[in-house]
Amino acid sequence: MTEDALEDLGWDDKLKQAFDALDTPGLIPARVVRENRGQYVVDTGDGEQIALLAGTFRKERESTEAMPTVGDWVALEETGLGKDLIVRAVLPRQSLISRQAAGKGSLHQSIAANVDSLFIVNGLDGDLNFRRIQRYLTLVFKTGAQPVIILNKADLIEDSEAVVSEVKALVPDVPVFAISAEMKTGLDELKKFLGTGKTVALVGSSGVGKSTLVNALTGCKYMDTQPNVDDGHRGRHTTTWRELVRLPNGGSLIDLPGMRELHLTGEEEGLGDVFKEVKEIGACCRFRDCRHSGEPGCAIEAAIKNGDLDKDRYAQYLKLKTEGLVSKSRLSDRMQKQITAEQGRRGKGELMRKVKFEKRKIKSANQKPWRKGDLE
Repeated sequence: MTEDALEDLGWDDKLKQAFDALDTPGLIPARVVRENRGQYVVDTGDGEQIALLAGTFRKERESTEAMPTVGDWVALEETGLGKDLIVRAVLPRQSLISRQAAGKGSLHQSIAANVDSLFIVNGLDGDLNFRRIQRYLTLVFKTGAQPVIILNKADLIEDSEAVVSEVKALVPDVPVFAISAEMKTGLDELKKFLGTGKTVALVGSSGVGKSTLVNALTGCKYMDTQPNVDDGHRGRHTTTWRELVRLPNGGSLIDLPGMRELHLTGEEEGLGDVFKEVKEIGACCRFRDCRHSGEPGCAIEAAIKNGDLDKDRYAQYLKLKTEGLVSKSRLSDRMQKQITAEQGRRGKGELMRKVKFEKRKIKSANQKPWRKGDLE
């Protein structure tokens, strides 16, 4: 393998120590570039190859979160046939972007791993939605990645800086940049988040220009793009898969599909980062378990009355908190159902094995002993 190529992908001393701790001769480190129907395209530093999961790997993992995803570092074993590689282990993750999967079929979906910065891309062509930004930030803050808000299509409005100031006031601790991926303006501001060993992921609703931004950062038409629909504002959804792309000046980029359904996974860590003022004011309530609903000495109600806390912003905080708690409750119920079903399947399988064993014993007992004269 090429050591420099691995370092460009993000290989470092911590990953090397974790890899060496496996203490298994013959393993090869690689990074997952793309998932493809149960197969994984991986980059070993010498180029891309196909890797398959070991049969025992899936059985030993109790949740989908433990399964490899785009951006993961994995330890591979050669099959000896000169073809596919086998995934034997997933190395510890620096960060994990995940969500509750859309619909009801799955409890959890890992989206991308080992991302240093996550660009939350929004369109300035009528797509900008401050509440959606808050929802994305709530999802991002708990991942371990640095959130960066990108206001794309700045060439379509007259005063993009005014919008930047408005968003910064909403989330003062998060970097905010107005760019035009189509015109390639404002991209220099993003260089501090790019470079050798760094990984950036792009997330945002469909049609905000993520694929155009990927093309601008890679310097070529890596992703297909489509023009806006007839109303002149809303863009079209283009990306339908997740893939890690190497950038020409070093580092990697992951373009994520537009999230048609964005569900919180039940964690509340992100809320405290997005709504810091709510957390700080709430800590001043007279009672520690204050519900902020008519209790004496409630600092939240006093702050809203005095104008120190925006009423609509607090209402959005409550909405996201309630959604997270409901999702967590539903997630627990569905997990318990899955566990019960799995226990039932295992119990049935054990019962069938016992029945077959007893049948073999009975059949063996009914057979006559074999004697030499039987063949004469």
